[in-house]
Amino acid sequence: MTAWAVRIHDPSPRGYKPADLHDVLAALGATIAGCKWVIQDLECAGDAAELAVLVEHNREAGGVVLTTKDLLGWCSRMGQVIDAILLAFNSDVDADLRQLAMRGEDFAGSGAVLKVLAADNSVLVVAGTDVRMRYLLRCRFKDVSDCDPAAA
Repeated sequence: MTAWAVRIHDPSPRGYKPADLHDVLAALGATIAGCKWVIQDLECAGDAAELAVLVEHNREAGGVVLTTKDLLGWCSRMGQVIDAILLAFNSDVDADLRQLAMRGEDFAGSGAVLKVLAADNSVLVVAGTDVRMRYLLRCRFKDVSDCDPAAA
């Protein structure tokens, strides 16, 4: 599949300036239900400081692996996400996801189906390979622009 990427400029419906990880996950709904996530970087406000510390502690090992259900649980405790790098893989991938994610600078070569990049509480880029996900993001957010998948 061909990789795509979008930059989301919408304000968050929860009152924060930019749209956020929570908003992206909500928009993607069932399409991400069976994914496993590698969180490589996380800085956020709210009650998810334990996860941010765990991610930092495991940075050299490639990050922290969570199911979508666990990620959603953590997201319910997060405030605004300031910085984050998350890669989603299909649950049937039988490999060390953290090692695959470490190739995430080349999104297309990582084997991930989705990458979410949040930077400085102002940039939100989502890259993927499933055009249904791109469609759902474009339906949910009003101010979306295409960008190079290499930017994610």
